[in-house]
Amino acid sequence: MAEILGLIASVITLAHVLDATVKRARPFFKAEKEFQKLQASLSESARMSSLIAEIKAESLDSSSGRLTAILLDSQRTIEQLNRIIQGKLLRHKNGTDRARRKSWFRHKSKVVKLQSALRALRDDLLATVNVNNPHNAAGLKDASVRLDRRVEAIHKNLLDANRTVSLHTSAMLSILSSLHASSHLESMPLESRMLYRGFLAEALESNNSLTTESIFENRTQPTDDRDPGKVESGSHLPLCAEPASLLELSHNFLPESYTSTSLIPKMIITSFYEQSTSTLSRTDGYQVLYFQSPRRWFHINALLEIPQSSVYWANTKVLEQGHYKGRKFFAASSIPGSLLRRLQQGMDKLGTIQKRARHRFVISNNDTVRLEGLESPQSTPPHAIYNTPHKTS
Repeated sequence: MAEILGLIASVITLAHVLDATVKRARPFFKAEKEFQKLQASLSESARMSSLIAEIKAESLDSSSGRLTAILLDSQRTIEQLNRIIQGKLLRHKNGTDRARRKSWFRHKSKVVKLQSALRALRDDLLATVNVNNPHNAAGLKDASVRLDRRVEAIHKNLLDANRTVSLHTSAMLSILSSLHASSHLESMPLESRMLYRGFLAEALESNNSLTTESIFENRTQPTDDRDPGKVESGSHLPLCAEPASLLELSHNFLPESYTSTSLIPKMIITSFYEQSTSTLSRTDGYQVLYFQSPRRWFHINALLEIPQSSVYWANTKVLEQGHYKGRKFFAASSIPGSLLRRLQQGMDKLGTIQKRARHRFVISNNDTVRLEGLESPQSTPPHAIYNTPHKTS
């Protein structure tokens, strides 16, 4: 039995050495298919020899002679393959392509023949153990099943790790995207920032201390409400709405689980235009994305009628027809943020909203905002919203 175990150890060692030699030779010779089959045969021979070594010594006595002959033949075959690849092929690895092709074609048939012989010896080894020792065959099968399970567990762990890395990568890209958007907002002129108010945090344009560095600090570092220094630094200020990030657009993102107070804006203006105008009033049209509750968005066509005497007349003037796309805004003023929040409160009072609904907002001469639903005008009376003018300074 000691002789068999010694031969098994020798076969395994030689198989590993030859496998390393083949890996060195693969980049230099255009024989990917042949080298891949040879590496598979070496791996199977080493695996089979390792499984045989796990069987008890007394179980191999009846077939020790046959096993010894097969192991000796396997040892000689591997040694011949190693001499050809190491001594013949790799000698030309630094030569020209023509020299390497010539060397490979000269020894290709011998390598393929020895590889087939090694596979046949592996089959003979398995047949000898199965025929002469039925108990050993069951042992080989159980050991093979255990090995397959270990490989499957390793593969599953790798997949889980890959998903975790992907999630963290998406979160980091989300932070970087938000930082870029807030930095872009600080460089905008006042008119563009007025349009952007309904989409980003109002604190970003009203507090100079809330910079991109403080946003990043607020996202990554825990704060303590009892520490007055945190509040004075500006980094403890609450954040409002931000543009949709890669994490928020993924299938695994649930708005209600993102934070106790959602960062998603309640109402987003996606496009706007001037529908009609006269000497007394003007009607502007808006396409609005309204966020009523978690995972409940509605596309709404809104009409805003503004009299010339209203304080909102100048701030809601559409300078030219345009729309919002990506992070680019056309030169136009849309709607003051204070008025947009009041309109949002009026929408919240409606309750049930149908998809693609149309609503009309009317501003009276005393700046009282009245909301009229065009889809169901007889269901509820108009809602009156009292508002203060938006400060542009």
